[in-house]
Amino acid sequence: MATKVKSPSGKTVSPTTNASTVANKKNATTTTKAKNKKKAKTISPFANFGKEISFSVSGNKIFTFTELKRDGEARWKKHEMVGSKPFMQFLGPGDENISLTIVLDARHGVKPRKTIDSIIAYRDAGKADHLVINGENITANKLVITQTSDTWNEVWNRGELVRATMEITFQEYR
Repeated sequence: MATKVKSPSGKTVSPTTNASTVANKKNATTTTKAKNKKKAKTISPFANFGKEISFSVSGNKIFTFTELKRDGEARWKKHEMVGSKPFMQFLGPGDENISLTIVLDARHGVKPRKTIDSIIAYRDAGKADHLVINGENITANKLVITQTSDTWNEVWNRGELVRATMEITFQEYR
């Protein structure tokens, strides 16, 4: 009678293993690793502003934002009345403004200088587009980048920008 042994998972198994079983396990592991590697390269963005700015996380790259802030207002007209309190008239919704902060770090697969330059070029071209997060537009109308502010947090001895923080402000465009 063959001796039974407990595996690390707690199952009772036979201690004999043939060469084909080992080869099949090795091939399965290699195939799984290849699939995982392929997935890491093809992860789609979770957010984007047009085609130029895509936020994503993968095994090779981390490009995300923090502190997304959305401001909106309603438009009202105040009519002064003689002998009584003013009368308020609703005119309609106002503009939406969105601001967010991005961290650009070369150690996370992002090229800070190139990314800053492309966002500034997008702002200066006056391009309007939707800010989309998880497949949904954040506002009903397109947005434009009205303001950017970048801080160079880490520059190495040859002038290479390694880490930067950038604040972007969007305003609704109609």
